Amino acid sequence: AKAEEAKYTWKTLTSVPVSVHDVKNMYISPDGSKLFIKEKDSSHNATLWMSADDGATWRKIFSKQINLEYASFSADGSKMVLGDLGISRFYMSTDGGQSWTERRLDSVPGGVREGVRISPDGSFLASCSGDTAPYTTHISTDDGQTWTQKGTNNIGCPRNVFNNGTIISKQVNDGEMAKSTDYGQTWIETPGVLSGDHFTAFSNNG
Repeated sequence: AKAEEAKYTWKTLTSVPVSVHDVKNMYISPDGSKLFIKEKDSSHNATLWMSADDGATWRKIFSKQINLEYASFSADGSKMVLGDLGISRFYMSTDGGQSWTERRLDSVPGGVREGVRISPDGSFLASCSGDTAPYTTHISTDDGQTWTQKGTNNIGCPRNVFNNGTIISKQVNDGEMAKSTDYGQTWIETPGVLSGDHFTAFSNNG
């Protein structure tokens, strides 16, 4: 079901192309224009479906035999990043899912811990290395072709990124959060600021 604007009404999607048993996750682009369904079948094929008409019709935009664990989208869904946590390979589309390029994080020592995140305007990607603190942030401004090492924090890898270079890292179970306003170069850590293991959300402009 999907909420329409701020009316707090819901409608049932009746044309979903995936069996309820194979649905592993659902996403929505930050501007609300696109819906996504992640499917995984018994053969471990990961498929991403997209709807640009509020779920009336669906199009398969990605399908590979990988363990698809994370997805990140620009505000309008024109740029997308898909990948497997802990693996230095990820897939990126810059044309709304029509084509995909495999990228590698070979320049990020130790691989990637929490996946690759994309800013709402698609101008940069953020990832990090390290299984334990300190976590080193890495930034790409050319759609993942090259990466620049930034600073470190003791909380975690980037979980939310914003157009103005603000990056938020968090460990929800411990209530910890770190924030950078300079693309991960410096960080302010605020342990205990989050409420236990509850969900958190942030606006696109940080």
